[in-house]
Amino acid sequence: MIQIQRVNLIIIIHEKDNKMKRILVLALFAMMFLAVDAQQPQRFGYLNTQELITQMPEYAEAQKKHERFQAEQQQKYQGMVASYQTKAAEYTNGAATLTQTELSMLEAEIQQLQARIGEYEQTLPQIIQNHQNELIGAIVVKVQEAAKAVGEEKGFLYIFDSSVLLYQGGGEDISTYVKNKLGIL
Repeated sequence: MIQIQRVNLIIIIHEKDNKMKRILVLALFAMMFLAVDAQQPQRFGYLNTQELITQMPEYAEAQKKHERFQAEQQQKYQGMVASYQTKAAEYTNGAATLTQTELSMLEAEIQQLQARIGEYEQTLPQIIQNHQNELIGAIVVKVQEAAKAVGEEKGFLYIFDSSVLLYQGGGEDISTYVKNKLGIL
């Protein structure tokens, strides 16, 4: 009976050894793949996206659109101020000839215009910024897609924006590749 248990024990140990051998073989294969991957050079690329964006034809068009938008907003503001000044002059000039009800109505209009002008002055910077972000956003996406395509084609592991790097001790400037991809060279 002792010999039967010993045979069972040897079989169990043998099965565990087979599992260990399989695990060991898998670990060796994994290490070989990692060693092959580590031997391949890791390529890092960089480009200055701000500089690239300003060289794109779409950027010049976006700037023109934005300048027109700012001029429109300025005209709108000046129209509000002119309307306010007209109503204020009517109120001042009509103080002797207008009825109390007419003066009250004119005063309410003036207060509404003041409130609209104040609100517009508060929101105008954000309106202008949102408009510019909307125009430039499409260009930024185009540059990002081109950089990604270049990265995939040329085998870069990472691509950085050089305008925000604190230190650059290596890597490859891919600006030319991205410019070619965008058709601006």
